[in-house]
Amino acid sequence: MNFYPGPSKVYPQVKDWLNEAYQNDILSIQHRSPKFMSLYESIVKNLQSKHNIPKDYTIFFTSSATECWHILNDSFSTINSYHFYNGAFGKKWLDYRKANYSKTTFGVEFGVNDELEDKFFQQIPQNDYLPNIICLCQNETSNATQISQKRLSEIRQERLNDFIFVDATSSWGGQNLNFQDADAWFASVQKCFGLPAGLGVMALSPNLIEFYKNNNQKIIPKRYNQFSFLIEKANEFQTTYTPNVLNIYLLSKVMEFVPDISLTSQKIEKRATSLYSFLEENNYKLLIENKKMRSQTVFSIELNEPKLSFLKEEAINNNIILGNGYGKWKTNTFRIANFPQHTDKEFEVLKRFLM
Repeated sequence: MNFYPGPSKVYPQVKDWLNEAYQNDILSIQHRSPKFMSLYESIVKNLQSKHNIPKDYTIFFTSSATECWHILNDSFSTINSYHFYNGAFGKKWLDYRKANYSKTTFGVEFGVNDELEDKFFQQIPQNDYLPNIICLCQNETSNATQISQKRLSEIRQERLNDFIFVDATSSWGGQNLNFQDADAWFASVQKCFGLPAGLGVMALSPNLIEFYKNNNQKIIPKRYNQFSFLIEKANEFQTTYTPNVLNIYLLSKVMEFVPDISLTSQKIEKRATSLYSFLEENNYKLLIENKKMRSQTVFSIELNEPKLSFLKEEAINNNIILGNGYGKWKTNTFRIANFPQHTDKEFEVLKRFLM
């Protein structure tokens, strides 16, 4: 039972889908072929219908969420980018951009128990003619915090002239997100999509694409992952380079298999409430004390050595994989994933182990 928060447990059906991919010759199809384009289109339609992604949003594939950071950084390097972060992954996104575009990159750090209040946005100028970029981690996997959907909607209304980019790596596919609240959403499939690592997904608003086209008309594609080239090929249900066809096929099977995101989200939230109550009742110290900031898909529990190493070793002896801590919390926390592919039965086994 793998509760690592990514790569995590894959759907058990993956075994059958892998055999099916081989039998149907998916592993050698051309990424310009009608067969691949049909596969791509089926994923887009299922993401639109089951995850409530607006039909005018453009969806394309990358190698990972990390690559999405770089694509967005390079494509909008001349616009001021404000990165709000309280953990390791938000900080990495900031650092990667700052290394190349320091003059237009700004970081705003807030505490793990701090809600992202209006005061944090006061330093960002409002401009009707030149938008800013606001970068957020909806779920910060390193410390198990989240920005609630309600708060994301409020930020959208407060910053109508700005573009909002959201790293939803640990939530897309597990939580019912309102995609209209941001202009770029991205994730990797090794978490809530229940698949092996090696594929990223990005959804872009028509406003962002129109702005890019109006301000970058003379740019000729020089890189395979250049924004204009990605959009051009996505409109044809193709990729700019030979992609991870197997994982794209597996994603198509997942999107056929999973129910509407509203049902999945209800299951995730119910299980999260149960697990948080269990941990507190059994005297585990949660890293995040502010309940409004607690992630629904990742849990972080404080535990010092030598108890931490002992617990993880005992877990392995019981065929349970717990997640290590990450970043500044690496040596004093462990993490638990709550993804759609996990079962209630597995969580009951985990609770018995932790008692």
